[in-house]
Amino acid sequence: MIDMIADVFEAVKNRNEERVQTILMDVIKEYADKEPTCQDLRDIYACALNKLPARYAQTESKVYYEPVSDESIRDAVVGAVITVLIRPRSDR
Repeated sequence: MIDMIADVFEAVKNRNEERVQTILMDVIKEYADKEPTCQDLRDIYACALNKLPARYAQTESKVYYEPVSDESIRDAVVGAVITVLIRPRSDR
């Protein structure tokens, strides 16, 4: 039963995750003066997702209306790049 439940929940994803991943590398090429580390990429990814509303759906569902625009996602990623790479915390 527990294995079945885990499989059921794996099919529910935040729809913005793939959209952030798609935009992230292009924005980094534009804004980053240095090659980001793996930790930088994880921080940027998490920061951008936290700036956006969560949009959960089943992986097989058909969504015809997407209330979060590509421009909003790009703005969130740009803000995350600035936060992580351009103005990082001093204790990093």
